[in-house]
Amino acid sequence: KKDIALGGSASTVIEEIKELEDLKSLSLINAGFFDDDLVELLSFEGLKTVEVMDFTGNSISLEQPSREALMSFSNLRELYLSENEIPEDNAELLLQKITEKLTKIETVDLSENNIDEETAKELEKRYENSGLEVLLDDQRESIDPDDYEQAEEEHEEAERKRIGRELY
Repeated sequence: KKDIALGGSASTVIEEIKELEDLKSLSLINAGFFDDDLVELLSFEGLKTVEVMDFTGNSISLEQPSREALMSFSNLRELYLSENEIPEDNAELLLQKITEKLTKIETVDLSENNIDEETAKELEKRYENSGLEVLLDDQRESIDPDDYEQAEEEHEEAERKRIGRELY
């Protein structure tokens, strides 16, 4: 087991991650990553065992090379890409590729990106019976105000558990 904390610029983080092997979870939240950083990072063989990836709060737009790089992670179960700069076309292409190539994936979070409400509803409907949980902006807004505090607490607890997982 390895418990690892990384910081600094995207290039520094990438250099440190090159040396790691057999990771199960990779969380690089607000790490200043762009698409080219993501492509470089995902090229490392030591990351192919990752089951959970969290790239929340970066500057990723998921252009074709980064979408293709993600498709090589056959063990991926959860992918968090909220609060990036992903346009709706790229989100649609990612989801299409995921359903074709990543058979183990259960959750994709694309909330708080450049996806309009109409497209979000269309994507939600398209994937609602697929076994793939797709998180989009409109789902966050649909919380009953009376249940908001409880939902917020549950989300924070889930986030603490997810972030607290050890890297293997």
